[in-house]
Amino acid sequence: MNAIQFKNNLSIKKIEPNNKQDWGMIHELEQDPLVYGKTGYLWYLSSTILDSKYHYLERDDIYNAPFAIYHTDFPIGYLQISPIIKSSLHSSVDLSYAILKRERKNGYMKSVLSDISDYILEDGLVNEINLMIRPENTASQLTAIASGFTGILMSDYDGYDDNYWVYQKKRETPKITLP
Repeated sequence: MNAIQFKNNLSIKKIEPNNKQDWGMIHELEQDPLVYGKTGYLWYLSSTILDSKYHYLERDDIYNAPFAIYHTDFPIGYLQISPIIKSSLHSSVDLSYAILKRERKNGYMKSVLSDISDYILEDGLVNEINLMIRPENTASQLTAIASGFTGILMSDYDGYDDNYWVYQKKRETPKITLP
């Protein structure tokens, strides 16, 4: 599965090695200090994608893959879905995302986060989706809340040096009724 169509002319497509539009969007995001840099929250996207050697294109699933977010026919942002993280009690994925500066405040990221999280939870392979958001990134926190995520804690998170708000969306567990 290399693409998923959502409502409002939005879709996600796995980033292709020769797609100049995708790479132009990636490089534009890398120039945005809100996204990348001393105060930014994402790693250097292009080198991470190139280092993957595009193995995510060989798999027919959405996990452990970087996507370009498209509005109609143009890439407007980035979405990374982590590999599935399993423990004895639950399984989860982490999402990372960014949207081009000129496309912010249009509701696109809210819509994509809401739709992709519903899609992932309905898939049944995970029961929890996590977003790690820096405390100073209030716009992303508001987007997470508007997309149905709940902030659960602020702490040093798994070896990161900085504090993050962790937002989660969980699959509802079916209620068991006893006979």
